[in-house]
Amino acid sequence: MDPVAWLEETRVAVRAGAAADPERALRMMEPGDRSRASAAARAALATLPAPLDARATTPERLFLERVVGWVRRLAGGPADALLTAERVAWLRGGDALVYLQRLRDHGDPAEADALARALVEAAPSEEAARVRRWLEAPDDLPADWAARLEQVAAAPTREGVAGLFEGVDEARAEPLLRRVVERLEEAAHPPEEVFAVCSGVLGSAVLGLVERGGVSPDAVLERARRAAPEARPIWTGLAARAAWLANDRFRCLRLLRDARGEAAALGAPGLPPSAERIWEDADEAFRALMRRAGVAPE
Repeated sequence: MDPVAWLEETRVAVRAGAAADPERALRMMEPGDRSRASAAARAALATLPAPLDARATTPERLFLERVVGWVRRLAGGPADALLTAERVAWLRGGDALVYLQRLRDHGDPAEADALARALVEAAPSEEAARVRRWLEAPDDLPADWAARLEQVAAAPTREGVAGLFEGVDEARAEPLLRRVVERLEEAAHPPEEVFAVCSGVLGSAVLGLVERGGVSPDAVLERARRAAPEARPIWTGLAARAAWLANDRFRCLRLLRDARGEAAALGAPGLPPSAERIWEDADEAFRALMRRAGVAPE
């Protein structure tokens, strides 16, 4: 699309109440087209009244200022105009993470982190929790990782969650998995749904979903069926733990026997780690049943 036509079309949509972040569209343009869009934005700004307070900036003016700031930055220029516009966008109710990430990428990373810590230390809120996770995330995550997490939180799928871990080494997977699980729970997805989409990565956050009693044995067994043979005894044992937490004692024993049998078939006889947890929680009567079934971790 012609850059001037794009600018006018988006400007009209913003005036009508639509939200618009110009970054992606401008990145896709050739440098000459960006310059034309910026010139059109500056001409449009000249026709608008200047606000007395930055926070009273109209959405239309803010959109145009962001266009000018982004074009200057993408051309290798200073980021001051861009960061001023992005800060106003945040103060007008925009996403704090967008402003923080742009401040870190195009301004002063130390200032971004200090502002983030101040937001976390303020009154508890969903925004503060999201900012805390942003602070804890490794610095070398892709710039769009937080935005992709928000997309997954809106419509979780196994494929979407798996995409968040592409290229992530094993040492970093655990804290990122915890962050994903926390975000999906904040978005009010049921524990069993969170388990279904997140259990492609085995970590303490996934085990915690089971430990809190929100995941059925059947849901864990479904995951066990998709596991590699050498991992299947662990998942079947976790299903036994889910049965224990659901107060289904006989199914718990049956699943522990199944897990033991799966391990023996692999030439590695033994019990899954969950047997220890069940043993610790069990009374003497149930421990006697575990001994009789051959699944006591003694």
